[in-house]
Amino acid sequence: MRLLILGGTGPSGLKVIDQALQQDHTLVVYVRSPQKLPKHITSHPSVKVVKGDLTDTPKLSEAIQGVEAIISALGPIPSNPKGTTPVADAYKTILGLMKEHGVRRILLMGGPSVRDPHDRFSVVYKALVIALWLLLPNVYADVIAIGNVIRAADADVEWTLARFPFLNNKPKKEYVVGYVGDWKTWLPVLSREAAAAFILDELRDRKFVRQMPLVTSP
Repeated sequence: MRLLILGGTGPSGLKVIDQALQQDHTLVVYVRSPQKLPKHITSHPSVKVVKGDLTDTPKLSEAIQGVEAIISALGPIPSNPKGTTPVADAYKTILGLMKEHGVRRILLMGGPSVRDPHDRFSVVYKALVIALWLLLPNVYADVIAIGNVIRAADADVEWTLARFPFLNNKPKKEYVVGYVGDWKTWLPVLSREAAAAFILDELRDRKFVRQMPLVTSP
């Protein structure tokens, strides 16, 4: 499958790229700083690197043209100016370009601050969300805005917003899937390898289309 990867220079995005190549996908990697990509990725015959930022609509359009699905590891950063939601704004542009180019499938990495109707109360996750709101309010605002933008997508957009807790660099690919407060997903950690594995499994299996599952370590 021909995939567009967003956020590919981050630690989670790199895991997605590596696992996608292992599964013989063809990738378009859209990045602001191509020099941050490892040589084994930029030199891979199944990878096309497109340089551009999230506000460059013509370049984004070029990257989206001809792909079958989009995988995004984009995430807000603490240095966002107060009152702005740059990643959520980028998703508005991306959804418009998906419609223009006939692309229906997008898988996003997010966090538990965005609520799903299946969620129940959890002291652990409530504390995590409050901590993000207090310590990184600009990040929190963008995260919430991302959820609102994705939920408002046209009915034919096949989105999955995978919510991940704290991510680490352990080499484990095992994960469990559920929702906040269901006791299956009580442990608020997950490896980046497992996060990437879930994204690619969901790309294939399509179990959570237009849903926001919580994915954690077993």
